Amino acid sequence: MIDRLRGRFQARDPLVLNLATALACFVFGKLATLLAIPPGFASAVQPVAGIALAAVLVLGPGVWPGILFGSCVANLGLPLQSGGTPVPFLSTALSLLLGVGMAAQAVGDG
Repeated sequence: MIDRLRGRFQARDPLVLNLATALACFVFGKLATLLAIPPGFASAVQPVAGIALAAVLVLGPGVWPGILFGSCVANLGLPLQSGGTPVPFLSTALSLLLGVGMAAQAVGDG
């Protein structure tokens, strides 16, 4: 079944696949922030990990930039939500590291 789905998406433009993956990771990343214990980044459930793994399995490992971008953008506003004083460099670096970790996990498992 995955081979049939993978064949259906192989002919698509990689940019479109990455944008769709980034959008899905962003939306589910924002939903995951509602599950986090305030204040902080930790959440017991990470739906983005499942979305990212499914994207890698169905669309191939070439969607890792979309996973990285969507996860990074979804986590950029977390320091503002936690009530602390955001430090621009540190919050950006933390968001980027979370995105890299999500992409690496999905590609490594896929």
